[in-house]
Amino acid sequence: MPEVFTINNRNLKAPRSQNWSASLDQRLPRRIDATINYLRRRGENGFTYLNTLNPSTFTLTNDRRDRYDAVQLIVHQTLAEQYEWMASYTRSQAASNAVLDLSVDQPLKVINNFGPMPWDAPNRFLGWAYLPLPRKNYAIAVLADARTGFPFSVQDQYGNIVGAVDSHRYPFNFDLNIHVERRFTLRGYRLGLRVGFNNITNSRNPTAVNNVIGSPQYLQFLGNEGRHLQFRIRFFGRTVK
Repeated sequence: MPEVFTINNRNLKAPRSQNWSASLDQRLPRRIDATINYLRRRGENGFTYLNTLNPSTFTLTNDRRDRYDAVQLIVHQTLAEQYEWMASYTRSQAASNAVLDLSVDQPLKVINNFGPMPWDAPNRFLGWAYLPLPRKNYAIAVLADARTGFPFSVQDQYGNIVGAVDSHRYPFNFDLNIHVERRFTLRGYRLGLRVGFNNITNSRNPTAVNNVIGSPQYLQFLGNEGRHLQFRIRFFGRTVK
């Protein structure tokens, strides 16, 4: 039986959200700044299609509810000559009662649509640094990003969600980029030649997964970010006479 999506509700309201945030900053010795941020967001009256008495008919409603909570700790230090470093840790939760956006273009059949959002990552560490090297005009740039894998759902061959929505997760994701930069002057302009590797640890960090139960490759992760060699030229402007 074909599925029908209707908009028969004349009392639909505009979606709304409420955001609450708080921040605490503290200057520590040696020009180190420490910050704690808190963010609370609640979404109400979101649009979502729900089953009516007819199992093949979906009606647009204002029943979607979203929530997001996050606590973030940031430590940052500014050094001489534009050198600096930063490290942060975020603990968060993002959930909704309408995780999958049911529509004509989304044929999945869901009994319980409550769960974590597809971008939910409860734990994330992010750090970067731009620091001088012993050799003059040389510097090192480092970026580290480590987080919980994003969630995904499991379905059967007919498109039905099996178990809870977003009940599984991708593996832990880790990226480490390291580059060396040589600054020089060319025809009155200050430039920087940077070379290094993205994902230098060659972490797989898959981007897709076979989530169909019964498939020979069920729960096999696909895609491989791999290690990348990168060259980059930075422009700093004219030299000061």
